[in-house]
Amino acid sequence: MPILTPIYTIGIVSFVLSFSGIFIGCRLGTKVNWKFTLIGGVILIGLGTNILYEHLTVQG
Repeated sequence: MPILTPIYTIGIVSFVLSFSGIFIGCRLGTKVNWKFTLIGGVILIGLGTNILYEHLTVQG
Protein backbone atom coordinates (compact mmCIF):
# COMPACT_ATOMS: atom_id res chain seq x y z
CA MET A 1 0.00 0.00 0.00
CA PRO A 2 2.53 2.65 -1.09
CA ILE A 3 -0.18 5.21 -1.87
CA LEU A 4 -1.23 5.54 1.78
CA THR A 5 2.12 6.94 2.92
CA PRO A 6 1.95 10.09 0.73
CA ILE A 7 -1.73 10.53 1.53
CA TYR A 8 -1.10 10.49 5.28
CA THR A 9 2.02 12.63 4.97
CA ILE A 10 0.28 15.31 2.91
CA GLY A 11 -2.73 15.26 5.22
CA ILE A 12 -0.70 15.60 8.40
CA VAL A 13 1.57 18.32 7.02
CA SER A 14 -1.44 20.26 5.70
CA PHE A 15 -3.20 20.02 9.05
CA VAL A 16 -0.14 21.09 11.04
CA LEU A 17 0.63 24.06 8.79
CA SER A 18 -3.02 25.17 8.69
CA PHE A 19 -3.36 24.90 12.46
CA SER A 20 -0.10 26.77 12.97
CA GLY A 21 -1.20 29.53 10.60
CA ILE A 22 -4.52 29.96 12.37
CA PHE A 23 -2.86 29.94 15.79
CA ILE A 24 -0.20 32.49 14.81
CA GLY A 25 -2.77 34.61 12.96
CA CYS A 26 -5.03 34.77 16.00
CA ARG A 27 -2.14 35.76 18.25
CA LEU A 28 -0.67 38.40 15.92
CA GLY A 29 -3.96 39.53 14.43
CA THR A 30 -5.00 41.46 17.49
CA LYS A 31 -1.68 43.32 17.67
CA VAL A 32 -0.98 44.30 14.06
CA ASN A 33 -4.35 43.83 12.39
CA TRP A 34 -4.45 46.95 10.23
CA LYS A 35 -0.89 46.53 8.94
CA PHE A 36 -1.47 43.04 7.61
CA THR A 37 -4.83 44.02 6.17
CA LEU A 38 -3.20 46.88 4.28
CA ILE A 39 -0.28 44.76 3.07
CA GLY A 40 -2.64 41.95 2.00
CA GLY A 41 -4.84 44.41 0.11
CA VAL A 42 -1.88 45.91 -1.73
CA ILE A 43 -0.63 42.43 -2.67
CA LEU A 44 -4.05 41.39 -3.97
CA ILE A 45 -4.38 44.59 -6.02
CA GLY A 46 -0.91 43.98 -7.46
CA LEU A 47 -1.73 40.39 -8.38
CA GLY A 48 -5.01 41.41 -9.97
CA THR A 49 -3.32 44.16 -11.96
CA ASN A 50 -0.63 41.75 -13.14
CA ILE A 51 -3.20 39.17 -14.27
CA LEU A 52 -5.23 41.84 -16.07
CA TYR A 53 -2.11 43.13 -17.82
CA GLU A 54 -1.14 39.62 -18.94
CA HIS A 55 -4.59 38.96 -20.38
CA LEU A 56 -4.84 42.28 -22.18
CA THR A 57 -1.42 42.28 -23.81
CA VAL A 58 -0.88 40.52 -27.11
CA GLN A 59 1.64 37.72 -26.88
CA GLY A 60 3.45 37.04 -30.09
